[in-house]
Amino acid sequence: MKKKILATLMLSTVVLSNVSYVAVISANDIDSQIEAKNQEISSLTEQQAAAQQQVDNIQGQVDEIVAEQAKLNEENARLESESASLAAEIERLSADIVSRDGALKEQARSAQVDASASSYINTILDSKSIVDAVSRVNAMREIVTANNRMLEQQKTDKEAIVEKQKANQEAIKTLVANRQKLEDDAQVLEVRQAELKAAQLNLAAEKATAEDEKSALLAEKSVAEEAARQAAARQAAYEAQQVALAQQQAASIVSTPVAQSST
Repeated sequence: MKKKILATLMLSTVVLSNVSYVAVISANDIDSQIEAKNQEISSLTEQQAAAQQQVDNIQGQVDEIVAEQAKLNEENARLESESASLAAEIERLSADIVSRDGALKEQARSAQVDASASSYINTILDSKSIVDAVSRVNAMREIVTANNRMLEQQKTDKEAIVEKQKANQEAIKTLVANRQKLEDDAQVLEVRQAELKAAQLNLAAEKATAEDEKSALLAEKSVAEEAARQAAARQAAYEAQQVALAQQQAASIVSTPVAQSST
């Protein structure tokens, strides 16, 4: 009878021990998975640090492009003002040239611009007196001098127009090049900013996924550990119950007298 009770107790203990052992194995397996996930998160953190350096480099490029755009916009404003000023100056000089052309043509009809000797002789001969002759000669000289000054000014202004037109063309050419550069930079800036955002989101997503998986594993481990604790508690309670039962049954056998057989 004792052997039967002991056998039953041992069998029950083995069954409960196996249940507890399986729960512990499950928790240990989850621990291994959590450790692997920690290593993955650590690796992603290192990659994130390296990627952050790339992000910083891209941000540096973005800052340089923005600074260059500001500089080009400032230069464009200056060039536009300069071009407008040159255009106004060219218009003024052109108007002066046209006006002087009319005056020169009018004077050419009333006097010899080249002040030839015959013109002076005719002027003197036509004079009524020496004073009149001197006055006429001086007047002719003044006309010639004025005409020469006008001709010289015409030449100077025409040369100035050529130079100012050239400068204006250069300003316009630089403006066009700057605007093209701004458009090119805007495209590069858009790409760089998109790359920057994509890199940041990708890293954040990878790390968040790994951390979410780790959280799920921790929750699973908690469940397994609780199952192991409960199994161990049941095993302990059962073992105590079985020991008490075995002791009770053993005591009952000892206290029961053995019947005497009659001869």
